[in-house]
Order: sequence, then structure tokens, then C-alpha cells
Amino acid sequence: MIPEFDENGNLPPGVHFCEWEFEKTIAAMEQDEERKRHNYQKWEMGRGAAQCHLDKLRAEIAEYENVNSS
Repeated sequence: MIPEFDENGNLPPGVHFCEWEFEKTIAAMEQDEERKRHNYQKWEMGRGAAQCHLDKLRAEIAEYENVNSS
């Protein structure tokens, strides 16, 4: 799910811009049926790479927030 900006143009608390961009990119990739049909393996590798980067980013954000909350 891609969160919406609030009335001031900000993302919700706890949502980081880079994380939001990855989610937006993955959502666009999921909707690109032409690329899936044309070369599924290439699409799948790109989709997997984007998800891997998002997962690593989320882990780093969680670690950073955990360290800063101590």
C-alpha cells in the first residue's frame, strides 16, 4: 500500500521518502503487464531487486530508529 501525502504535502509519520519511492516503483512494476509478457524473467529480476532493496532499507530504518530511541 502506498500512503498518501497529508494536506500539508507530508508523508505520514514513520514513512520515509525513500521507502515511499520504492513502494511506488514496485506498484508501477506490478501494473506493467506489457513488460511482464514481453520478458517475464527480466521483469521478475527487476521486481525482486527492488523488493530486496526496500526490505534492506526498512531493516536499516528500523535499526536506526531503535538506536535513536535508546
